[in-house]
Amino acid sequence: MSNTLWWQAQAEVPAELAETVAWLLAEALGVAVEIQDAGTLTTAGDAERARVVVGLETPPDDGLRVAFEEVLQQLGLPPIIQTRERADLDWRDGWKAFFRPLRLSSRFAVRPPWEAPLPDVAHHIVIDPGMAFGTGQHATTRGVLGALDDLLGDRAPTRVLDVGTGSGILAIAAALLGHDVVGTDNDDVALVNAAENVETNGVGDRVRLVVSERPEEGERFPVVVVNIIAPVLIALAEDVKAHVGGDLLLSGLLASQEEAVRAAYAPLVVVDRREDGDWVILHLRAA
Repeated sequence: MSNTLWWQAQAEVPAELAETVAWLLAEALGVAVEIQDAGTLTTAGDAERARVVVGLETPPDDGLRVAFEEVLQQLGLPPIIQTRERADLDWRDGWKAFFRPLRLSSRFAVRPPWEAPLPDVAHHIVIDPGMAFGTGQHATTRGVLGALDDLLGDRAPTRVLDVGTGSGILAIAAALLGHDVVGTDNDDVALVNAAENVETNGVGDRVRLVVSERPEEGERFPVVVVNIIAPVLIALAEDVKAHVGGDLLLSGLLASQEEAVRAAYAPLVVVDRREDGDWVILHLRAA
């Protein structure tokens, strides 16, 4: 093995916010993000702090710095970012140790391609976690996939819209339950990865992917699911509501952001609400 030169951008944050910062960075940048807990830090007071690290093959550019700073500022944290050059052994594969098979709901588990399936699980979703947001590891994806499983598991085949599909994990789950899905995303790189994941999971005949934040104008779906950060949920509210023909699942919002999201999606009413840590999943319908 030989040393490989690489770069990293990192920030130290309160430990209780580390997972949220990592998720927002993965959403904004479409990269794998590592959390280093107190055991890896050396400065005073580290028991309550963690380091969020993005590994890069090229030096961090202005776009990455701005995205990183915006994530920190969104959570009320100082936009202090450190960058450095490193030479480590096999850094490209080191992050794989963080991804293990994970049971998400009564029917579903998610696993990376290099891990074996879990026993006694009806559907395994195989996702490459190194390329796009949505591995099932974060509370937002876990929670909304569980809600989607409950909503669609015993339902006759219907049509589903997945707005901001990312890795395609939710679209794949709906398709594995027998439903036809349109997945949209404004990131064409993410959609390339989503298309690969769709084919890997054998549901290419049920999932159509579209490079857009929204589907064809005027098209309504019996089920719509959106797992995006709260500011984007609010910005897209009118467009999303125009495509809701029945049930709407919203995820990606913190409890502190729930009131604003509910207001944006009125007059739809909340018929179910779930929490996973600080995160909230809302199930809405027309009044």
